[in-house]
Amino acid sequence: MHGEEYEVESILSHRTKKGKEAEYLVKWQGYGPEENTWEPENHLENCKKLLLEYKNAHSLSFLRLF
Repeated sequence: MHGEEYEVESILSHRTKKGKEAEYLVKWQGYGPEENTWEPENHLENCKKLLLEYKNAHSLSFLRLF
């Protein structure tokens, strides 16, 4: 998403791979589900509240928040 900012509509899921940072499946505002993408947490700095709500709802307090 080179240089442009897109608005996150919701965070749908998460995944972690051994030795790697958690990634979140993002639904983008105004785009269909075929445009959903897996994003590392540091790409979600503009939606901290939404990410914190997702983590709380899924008991992910062990994962860092930025």
